[in-house]
Amino acid sequence: MSTQKSKSKKIILVIIMIIIIATISAGAVYMYISYRNNSINQVEEAKGEAKIASDKREALSKVQVQLIGINDEEGNINLNKLNENLSKIDGIENRDNINELPAIIMVDGYKIKIDENLEVTLISEEENSVTLQIGVGEIAKENSTINGLEKGYNNPIIPKGFKAIDTQTAIWTDTNGYKNGLVIEDATGDKTTNGSQFVWIPVKNYEDFHLIEGYTDNNLAKMLSEGVNSSREAGSDNNESLPGKPHKTNNIIGTNESMEMYKSVKENGGFYIARYEAGILDDTKKSIQDGSIKPVSKKQTVWNYIAWGGDTKIEATDNMQGNDNSDGAVKVARSMYNNRVSGSSNKNTTVKSTLCYGVQWDAVINFIDENYVKGEGTGFIKDSTGKGNYSSKVELTGSNDKYMVNNIYDLAGNVREWTMEAYQRQYRVMRGGNYKGMAKIAPVSSRYINEPSESSNAIGFRVALYL
Repeated sequence: MSTQKSKSKKIILVIIMIIIIATISAGAVYMYISYRNNSINQVEEAKGEAKIASDKREALSKVQVQLIGINDEEGNINLNKLNENLSKIDGIENRDNINELPAIIMVDGYKIKIDENLEVTLISEEENSVTLQIGVGEIAKENSTINGLEKGYNNPIIPKGFKAIDTQTAIWTDTNGYKNGLVIEDATGDKTTNGSQFVWIPVKNYEDFHLIEGYTDNNLAKMLSEGVNSSREAGSDNNESLPGKPHKTNNIIGTNESMEMYKSVKENGGFYIARYEAGILDDTKKSIQDGSIKPVSKKQTVWNYIAWGGDTKIEATDNMQGNDNSDGAVKVARSMYNNRVSGSSNKNTTVKSTLCYGVQWDAVINFIDENYVKGEGTGFIKDSTGKGNYSSKVELTGSNDKYMVNNIYDLAGNVREWTMEAYQRQYRVMRGGNYKGMAKIAPVSSRYINEPSESSNAIGFRVALYL
């Protein structure tokens, strides 16, 4: 009996040993196969990476070859020759002519940047993914750009909740579209503001982002330079020497709002201005100026008969007189989108709304005529005849396409527009002239003043947005 048990145990041990050996062998075979497959995969991956690297070098080389000899005798880049040469590249994708550098082109599926010195670099995947890409007419779910490339004065952010729209003069996919006034439209779903439009104002040189002297009767005015406590505005810092231009002795230290705005302009290369003077959907409610009714930026009844804010006995947040927390244009403008001063919010977008600052108004004019900052403005800047409503009555916003410049309506004439700018502490500055005035005497760059509590049918305002 014990002999039988002994034999059974031996048989079981043999079976266990066979199973163990088989398992070890199978594992070894599996490990070998896995190792072999991994090695093959690594080789294939290495080959693939090498092929991609080679393709990238070839794409760069194709561009570099076509940049040889495109400088003229004085060393300047011949853009016509540049565009002619680039069109010869095998694998270049559809593009608009390059009118200035730097510029981005697509070759063999790779984005390549050509800088001002004709140096070419590949846009890396990391750079390419910094900003989301969105098409014209699509509603941005997050802040995006039309090409997915880095934001800047020439490649503006399309804010969350808005969509880019093309006009006859400004095409978003055109490399130089930003020069003509690119337009975005509110698609946040807000029943009042939905459909409101805004125009991108590029600030190419941040050092030019300061108050600029306007014109009156064809001559440079002196509102920034003459008199005690002349025209000035809250700046970019808690230091009265900033932004330092045009007359630093007249600057005011920054407020939370102004510092946020300046920072945004610097980081994003610009801001958005309302395409239309502020309008109101129900003109019987113009007297309700506590922010409970939002303004719109579209063809609509002008919101006039509106004060800047409170009276001169109460200081505003910029330490000038006129309470900006009381009913008026400042409070209404802040109510349009997100603004922590007024407490207004719209979770469907990231933009912040303010009453247009004087520095923003001047940036708009400098966008139209780059000579403005040099004190050499011409045409529309000095004499707005034919470019604004200087008739006998107020018109609807955007009533006449002739009064549109760089896709912005009624900058000149119709109603004077309040700004955040102050004058001699007790006054606030209005810009652009009105229907009662003369285009030569009160052109788009002109400044007029009034007490912040004043209102009339000839006074309105315009909203500005920053990110």
